Amino acid sequence: MAKKWQKLLVNKHGFIRPKMAKNYPYKEPFLSKPDDNDLKKQWVVAYGIWSEQQEKIVRKRVTISGKTVDERIKDANEVIDLLKAELKAGSYIEPLDQPEPSHAPVDLRLDINCVDAVDYFLETIYSSLSKASRRTYKTCGNTFKNYLKDKKLTKIKLRLFGVHQVYAYTDYLSRERKMGNRNFNKQRGWLVTYFEFFRKRKLIPSNPVQEAEIGKKKVSSGQHIPFREDQIKAIVEYFQKNRDDQFWLFLNCIYYTFARPHEELRLVKVRHLFERTLHINPTDSKDGDNNHKIIPAALNELFDKHKIRTFPPSYYIFSKAGKPGPEPVGESYFYARHKKMLEDLDFPAGYDLYGWKHTGVIALYLATKDMKLIQQQCGHSSITQTDEYLRDLGLFLNYDVLDSFPPLDTRK
Repeated sequence: MAKKWQKLLVNKHGFIRPKMAKNYPYKEPFLSKPDDNDLKKQWVVAYGIWSEQQEKIVRKRVTISGKTVDERIKDANEVIDLLKAELKAGSYIEPLDQPEPSHAPVDLRLDINCVDAVDYFLETIYSSLSKASRRTYKTCGNTFKNYLKDKKLTKIKLRLFGVHQVYAYTDYLSRERKMGNRNFNKQRGWLVTYFEFFRKRKLIPSNPVQEAEIGKKKVSSGQHIPFREDQIKAIVEYFQKNRDDQFWLFLNCIYYTFARPHEELRLVKVRHLFERTLHINPTDSKDGDNNHKIIPAALNELFDKHKIRTFPPSYYIFSKAGKPGPEPVGESYFYARHKKMLEDLDFPAGYDLYGWKHTGVIALYLATKDMKLIQQQCGHSSITQTDEYLRDLGLFLNYDVLDSFPPLDTRK
């Protein structure tokens, strides 16, 4: 029976077990069934597994279909045990595409083909990208190269890849790859940058993606839910009962500085901590920019309380020792702590570490109504980006302006 479930996970769910141990986050499997054990209703084992392409935990389900309650309970337990073993071993789905590398020497010439152009583009800009952007650019580049290989277009010249070819590729992403809107937008953005790189170098007369007028697709902005006041109060009480100074400092840093927890904050070193700002290294920041986050007085008190600035400048502020150390915590370190805390407090699904950034943004906006300050602290490139971000969070410049709206029941 175990072989049957193993085959299902590999063939249908796309499980990949890494050759070397990986520490991907996941959600524990559990049996979801009717309270009355009705066999006519659906029984499933639900779980969450890491997707390399989507860079997030993806929900999956295994249907349990035994003929009796005992059979289904037995099968469910087998599936749960198997899933736990796989997830703890670092299994994941949707791996990053890895096409065969091009070994031909690449030079910048008018007859360069699209595959060689990808290699040249990525090699040229690689050192200027943040760590997070390097992974995204590599993934998008490999997806494009795989498409060219699958469609036997590896020799097509860059200058001949026009509007019709762009539409064929973006249609392929939607129709054959079944790519979601968020990942589609990443691929579209990469494609725009790729062609713009060569347009500026006068190898192509125009950018075919912009000529095709292919816009961004709408995506849901509610992925990371901000915490309410009553929930924050419960979390504060939790920390008062379960002291974890480093974890509390980490949450406060997200809340006050709007730094991204995994890509930026966990990699901050003591030398990045100035008197009133926290410096996000450009190689760690999402946009590759030097970004100084203002440190409010309340956060500075925490840094002083734990004497963070007295540790060696090369130490990471957050280490497994619970204090600054030579090695940073892993990507899932605080994720696991946060998950346990929410489970202990019986929080509903949907809350995560990133939600503290949104919580901080909302608090600062409501206290100041200062969009320029929000823009600076978030590291946005324009006030338009900040305006869109605030609107996605349900925040507007003037809440009271609509209070003068004439009520319907006053009309005669």
